[in-house]
Amino acid sequence: MNKNVIDINCDMAELDTVDDIAFMPFISSCNICCGSHAGSPEKIIKTIRAALQQNLKIGAHPSYPDRENFGRKSIDINASDLYDTLIEQVSYIQKMVEKEGGRLHHVKAHGALYNDLFHNSETLDVFLKVVENLNTDIKIYALAHSQLKDKIIQQGLSVISEAFMDRRYTKEGLLASRSLSGNVFDNLDQVIAQLDFLLKKKVQTELTDIYDLPHETICLHSDTPQAQEWIPEIYKFIKSRGFEIA
Repeated sequence: MNKNVIDINCDMAELDTVDDIAFMPFISSCNICCGSHAGSPEKIIKTIRAALQQNLKIGAHPSYPDRENFGRKSIDINASDLYDTLIEQVSYIQKMVEKEGGRLHHVKAHGALYNDLFHNSETLDVFLKVVENLNTDIKIYALAHSQLKDKIIQQGLSVISEAFMDRRYTKEGLLASRSLSGNVFDNLDQVIAQLDFLLKKKVQTELTDIYDLPHETICLHSDTPQAQEWIPEIYKFIKSRGFEIA
């Protein structure tokens, strides 16, 4: 009997306090920090090399240029300057991956930029222009929402819809704000319960309503407290549900 397949991804090369390599045996793709919201050249290249050794799909993880707020705050930046910083960030990772003999598989925006792709059409246009000008074969990991997915496809680009196992969802099917207590899960039981729904292409919202949520990849944030301890158990749970991680 053929098993179902799901991609599990993690954001990486952000914090020295996180052992990114410990996650790699349990996931299938990673998003490499580009240095504008966190990270260092040494951490980035070390993570890229380890990801290639583990045969992970590698993506660039660009952000607003704002290390002070870890890229998790929208900033006032004009379209031209945003384009310049994003193309520089993604090109940086792309060149490093190619120099090591790999290929950039995808781009996934970080933090506030990730959310603004849904809420701000001008920001989305800039982001899509960056990907288009670099390589139209590069996939975009983006929030699982039909409105956003349709816009990306209309531009002739490939999108991988993403869900989150460690974040609460609003009644609109969007990510609930990190600034409110409880919206980033702090125990494994919550994560497993969310994951159980996600493997069925559904999600339970903050109001306990259950909605369909079509997606192809699921993220666990590597900087979520205890995520490193959770990932082996998460892996076992996914496998116990008859899924291959790839």
